[in-house]
Amino acid sequence: MIFTEPEAAFIQRRGQQPVYERPVVYGPLAHLVGAGTGQCVQTKRLVDDDFWTELALKTVGEHGDEPMAITSLANALAQGGNFSRNTDREAHKIKMFRLIGRLIQIGRLDRFNRKFVKIPLTDTRYKESLASLTAPIDLPSPLV
Repeated sequence: MIFTEPEAAFIQRRGQQPVYERPVVYGPLAHLVGAGTGQCVQTKRLVDDDFWTELALKTVGEHGDEPMAITSLANALAQGGNFSRNTDREAHKIKMFRLIGRLIQIGRLDRFNRKFVKIPLTDTRYKESLASLTAPIDLPSPLV
């Protein structure tokens, strides 16, 4: 039996740092990323993205330039999991609806005609939500 070691493990074992040249990019507008336009940052994989967020953005990106129905997106994400019972699948679908809603709130997805979502062309809403999250909090002085 032959075991093949991944390149990252080989580099780590040798004590060197891996060199990552380009970020992973999804979507129909992926050619805009890195071109200096500042557009389509949402299609890049971010550090805090989990598997389901990446899959949601990839699914909407593969759908093309036209908007995708929210229910179709939740159904496609539910098909991405391996569930033994239908109740587990339905519970996962509810979680995916919450995830889609959160992506809309933070600006990673744009809502279109109330029932559809698409990848936004600019990242202004996402940057505004990040700025509001990183803003300093004014707490009252402690009562000691």
